[in-house]
Order: sequence, then C-alpha cells, then structure tokens
Amino acid sequence: MITPSQAELLRAAYLSGQISEAQWQAHIVAGDVADASPGDQPVKPTAVSSDELRLTARLLADEVGHIREVFGAPGDRGYHTREGQALSNLYMAWTNILPLLYGESA
Repeated sequence: MITPSQAELLRAAYLSGQISEAQWQAHIVAGDVADASPGDQPVKPTAVSSDELRLTARLLADEVGHIREVFGAPGDRGYHTREGQALSNLYMAWTNILPLLYGESA
C-alpha cells in the first residue's frame, strides 16, 4: 500500500502527462489511488521558467538527500546488489541532471 503523499505524487504525474492513462488505470485497479475527479485531465507539457527549474532542482535535491540519509551510499548495500546498483544509478543520474537544471555544460 502506498502513502497518501505517494498517491498525490502519482496523481500529479498522471495529470502532468508523466505517466500514461494505462499506468494510471493500473494504479486505480490496484487500489493505490482513487480515480481522478471528472474535470481532471492530463495536460500537455509546457515550457517552464528558470525559477521553476531551480525550485524543482531544490526539491529533488532534498529528496535525493533524504534517500541517501535513509539508504546510504551504494557501496553500503554492495554495488553487486540490486539495491546498490539502483542507488548508484540514482546518484549518477542526479549528478548528470544538475548541470542541465542550472544551464551549465556537462
């Protein structure tokens, strides 16, 4: 079972077009989320301002930092394990995304 905040993130992902209708329906069938209200429809992506990107980056940084606090470094789990590899991939992706969010060259 997912937490209410995770359900709200799924709803936001659906409404922003980040997950498909089929994925959303699968979450409804699984009981993870309630169906969106009738007026809710996915929206097409639009350009975002640099302020919005910076806010997103800060929020993501907080979440990645929280994940690191809870799960530690990839090597703590063993790089050969699924968990260690997932953490390594997450931290590497974050390292690669930061320059894009701040408009710096990679």
